[in-house]
Amino acid sequence: MFSTAQLLADTDLAQAYFDVVFAMVIMLDADGHILFVNSRAYEVLGWTRDELIGKNWIEYVAPRHFQTEYKEKYYKIISGENPSDIKYEAIVVTKSGQERIISWKNVLVKDASGKNIGMIVSGKDITESKKYEELLKESADQFQSYIENAPFGIFVCNEQGRYQDVNPKAAAILGFTREELLRMSIPEILPVESQEYGLRLFQKVTEEGRATGEFAYKTKDGHIGRWLLEAVRLSPKKFMAFVVDTTERNRLEQQLKNEREDQQIILDSIPAWIFYKDKENRFLRVNKAFCDVMGKSKELLEGVSLFDIFPKEQAEAYWKDDLEVIASKKPKINIIESMTSAKGTLWVQTDKIPFRDKDGIIKGIIGFSVDITVRKETEEKLKMYAQDLEKMNKLMIGRELKMVELKKENAQLSQKA
Repeated sequence: MFSTAQLLADTDLAQAYFDVVFAMVIMLDADGHILFVNSRAYEVLGWTRDELIGKNWIEYVAPRHFQTEYKEKYYKIISGENPSDIKYEAIVVTKSGQERIISWKNVLVKDASGKNIGMIVSGKDITESKKYEELLKESADQFQSYIENAPFGIFVCNEQGRYQDVNPKAAAILGFTREELLRMSIPEILPVESQEYGLRLFQKVTEEGRATGEFAYKTKDGHIGRWLLEAVRLSPKKFMAFVVDTTERNRLEQQLKNEREDQQIILDSIPAWIFYKDKENRFLRVNKAFCDVMGKSKELLEGVSLFDIFPKEQAEAYWKDDLEVIASKKPKINIIESMTSAKGTLWVQTDKIPFRDKDGIIKGIIGFSVDITVRKETEEKLKMYAQDLEKMNKLMIGRELKMVELKKENAQLSQKA
């Protein structure tokens, strides 16, 4: 039978060997008393050799609430009731009172008859790695929760384009269950017109690592929708795609486009010149009559500042009227002014009203102008005619008065004769 002294034979050699081992090494007798501790164990625990040697390992370093459990397990291993060659984790308390998590491995020490007379335990401090594991797990759980609750569809597929995972939103968009999609591949959810484009995007992400595009998809019931896709390569054999259903947005955009086109048709049928301007003095919208008189297309006028198309003096006068309407929040009507156009200098009569958004906030002005050049020229001619007529009237009146004078003089001469 080996005695305690035999267990510690050649201690100096054992100490030298175990001190270069990164793991903690502790030798215990059958009752759990500490016979040997290497330098790594001292470093982790913070105790000195004199403080540890001879002490009961479990009573000295185990948390009080675990001591009964740990002793029971230790004695079952020594007695042979429980296996000794298993890895396990247990908590120890350092000299400073800090709890550390250690991953342990046991080796039984036997005497010549095969009786268990002690144990060598080696351990690795995994406190920090356990913290990182918890953080990683928490991060993974958060990420999975985000994936599951994301407001957009998420697909994961392999290099053959077969789906390996999808989130609930992706399944909801297509109308399939998750299980059904995991038996499908990319071409099966694309209508004929999107097959080539969709597969070309998949090829791009496999080769370049990223691809973006908007195209049509096909639901389980055959409905055709559209989505915007952003795909990334996770590994050579795994790819992830994020999709946002743009079906409703595209429908509303088309509806808005149709309404705008209808409005433009109405605006273009009005002979008056109509223009919308923002608060920065830029044209937002113009009708055909305005384009015609300016000799420019809508594309060359919309988005352009007033000062870019009119002489400075005229532009400042127009801008002054705009600012007055915006500041007062009231229309300004019957503005008579000249305007330089592709057809020369014209006279126009303009009404300006505040341009408000759906919330009533003023965003600029709307102007309505009509060409009054002919009327203005006619008025000028009438004015000149009136002036000439007045001169003639004055001349005639003067002549009549002269005749009266002459008649009086003649009458006077006749009386004297």
